[in-house]
This record gives sequence, structure tokens and C-alpha cells, in this order.
Amino acid sequence: MLGATVIGLALSTLATPAIGSLIALQAGFTFHAQADARAWLITIAALAGVTLLFAWIGVRSLRALQPIEAIRGISARSQRHTVRPLNRMPGNVRTAISLQQAAASPSRNLLVGCMAFLMTLIVSFAAVLTYNATVTPDNLYNTLSTETPQVVATPSQRETTEAMQRIRAIPGVQNVIAYTTARVGIDGTQMPAFVSDDFDATRNDIRYEGNHPATAHEIAMGSALADAHSIGSKVTVSHGGTALSYTVVGYIQSVNDGGTVCELTNAGYTRLDPDFAHSPHTLYVYCDGADTARVIRAIESTCGDLVTHTTDMERMRETSQQMYGSIMSAVSLAMLILAIGLTGLVLMMVVRSTIVRERRRFGILKALGYTSGQLMRQIAAALMPATAAGAVLGALVAGMAARPVTDALFATVGVMRSQFDHPALLPIAAALALTAVQGALALGFTTPIRTISPYQLITE
Repeated sequence: MLGATVIGLALSTLATPAIGSLIALQAGFTFHAQADARAWLITIAALAGVTLLFAWIGVRSLRALQPIEAIRGISARSQRHTVRPLNRMPGNVRTAISLQQAAASPSRNLLVGCMAFLMTLIVSFAAVLTYNATVTPDNLYNTLSTETPQVVATPSQRETTEAMQRIRAIPGVQNVIAYTTARVGIDGTQMPAFVSDDFDATRNDIRYEGNHPATAHEIAMGSALADAHSIGSKVTVSHGGTALSYTVVGYIQSVNDGGTVCELTNAGYTRLDPDFAHSPHTLYVYCDGADTARVIRAIESTCGDLVTHTTDMERMRETSQQMYGSIMSAVSLAMLILAIGLTGLVLMMVVRSTIVRERRRFGILKALGYTSGQLMRQIAAALMPATAAGAVLGALVAGMAARPVTDALFATVGVMRSQFDHPALLPIAAALALTAVQGALALGFTTPIRTISPYQLITE
């Protein structure tokens, strides 16, 4: 076990820089891998401790083993489990035999049921990630980003109002708002300040508590500053040698800025910088995504004397969504492979140990006329009740806990308001798929039963 752990740590240490660099290249993040001996020791100690704990639990039954019982081939523990007679089982003969075998080993049922429960949780979470990253990519993008229009237009000096009016008149334009990013200082830290009078008109509301600022004396704080500045308190904001007091009215999120951000109205920022009233304000233009290119051409042709630059944010949005979708799909695929791999390992041990333990009984059943296929299906069917029960319980827990768990995970990176959807069908589909996969794997692992021969058992 320790050897396998060390090999795994070595491989992960070699693979992590390459994988991290690839993701960083796609996402635009900065990544630097650093090996930590303490992490190695903690990993080895944790795995060794868990292995020894469960090994100790598993071998405790040796204390009750008596030499005479081993000679007779019986077990006092097995005698304590009463096997219900077939005539008291519901259904036909095949169903009764399967139910009898399913109830014959409580410990096996507990292991298989717990495995199905945990794997259903993992697969359900992976399904939620994949759904919101690929089927509804706006959910993931809006969760991780701030306000993103289709077009950003930069007007000329003192031409903001006229440019807004002309752009609004372009066919296909749904709305235009002034939304400028400036810089201010709070608690000695310089940070972005979103400046606008139209926060309620945005499509991606990053406010998660309280209100947006509405007057010249109000401010909304980023999540990183929420603990130090409660709603209703006063905070000092500085810019260019000017420091003024504002009232905190709400909290906003911003993953890209780590929650170190704030919102001010146009009048609120003008108090700090009087020249802002006469400077050009960035314009956010909203339209259908398919009309973005046409709207940009119309802006350039009708507002060429008023607008100095336009940016196609829709194309950037699509590129980011594809990138996020690829990363989340890769993570989900890794989780799925992990779930199926662990399921296969547990089922292989359970099925193979069952065949070894009941080899004599299977030989007798073959002598009575049972085929290898019938016995293989019998073993697989005996595991299905526990599998189905664990999968159903896992689907119920996943349905109730998916949103809190997702919100808690995203909160670690500054997301305080997740826009993920959690369709109820995803845990149900995960439970059904995992039950089918476990049934197929269990059936596949029963192939050694074909080698059991009644004649060989008699000669032995």
C-alpha cells in the first residue's frame, strides 16, 4: 500500500505542472507548481491510517474464530444470520433465490450500498458542473464574471450623452448604459470601482446582499471587504489625495478581483474626481448575440465622430464559455472515471470473494442443472437491491445538498451568488446510470464461475 502511495505521489508530482500549465494557458491564469514534503507526509500518513483502520475492523472477526469451527468448515458468525426459507420469499423461484442471496450478507450489502451512495453523489455533482458549463454556459460564465454586454463603446471627450442617444436608435440595440471602471482606495488598498447610475439595468446582477448605490453618498462593497464593513456603516474612500466618507448599502461579488472591488454612482465618484463629470464614460451596448457584428458596423458608420473604439465582447464571451466548458468537462470526466474505477474495484473484490467463498454451492447448483449464465446473473442480481437502495438515497441527498455544496465551493473563490441551475432529473439520471453500470460490471466480474466444474469439486 505504501509503495503504491509513493508511486502515485511521484506520478502526480510529475503530471501536476504539465496539467496546471495547460489549464493556465487556456484560462489565462498564473500557475506555479511547488513540491511540498509536508504534503507528501500528510498524504502517506492519511492513506496509511485509513487503510490500517479498515484492515483492523476487517480482521476483528479472527478473535471469534475457533479451531474446531475451522476444521468443521462452519462459522459461528454465519450461524447467527438466519437465512429466510424460499417459501417465505416473494415472487417466483428465481426472484426468491435472488432475494435470499441478497439478504444473506448484511456486511456485503452495506459495502455495496455505501459505494453506490457515494458514487451517485460524485456523478451527480459532475453532472451539475457539465450541465451548467456546456448545456447552459451562461450560468457558469455569469457566476464567474461581472457585467458583460455584447459591445463596449468608448465615446469621445464630452460626447457620452450624444453617443448613447445615437446608439439607442440603431435597430437591434436593446439598451445602452454608462458603466465605467475607475480606481479608488479603501483601507489602504487600491481597487476597481464600478461607476454607473444604471446598476439595476445590468443583466448579470453581481449584488448578493443589500442594494446597489443610488445616491452620491452610498457605496456597495466587494465580498472581501464585507467582514470589515457592515451594511449601514461608514467607510472612507480615497482618490487622488481626496478622502470622503460613504455609507455601505450592499455587497457585490467579483471573482476576477478577488472580491476587492466596490460600486459607486456617477455622482458618488464625481465627489472624488470632479473631472469625471466631463470625461467620457464607457458605454455598454446590449443586443442579441447574433446581431453583434451588425451593431458594431452600425456604430462605426453612424457614430464614427462620437465613438473612438468598439469591442466585440460577445466573441470574447463565446471564447471564455468554450474554455470554461472544456475545463469543467475535463474535471467532470475525471470524476466520472474515478467513480467508475472505484466502483469496479469494489465490485471485483465483492464478486470474486463471493465466488471463492461459495464455490462448493455453485458446483452443486451446476450439478443440479444450473448453467453458468444463470449463476452469473444470480450473483449480479443479488447485489442489485443494495445498489439500487444506495443509488436512490444518493440521488435524494444530491438533490437536496447540490445547491448548498456548490455555493460553498464557489464561495471559496469569491462567488457569493451562484447562478447554477440544479435540475432534479440530473441526480435521478445519475442514479439510474450508475445502477446500470454497477449491474454490468458485477455481471462481467462473475466470469470465473464458468471454470467451476462439479466433477473437479468431487475429485477434490
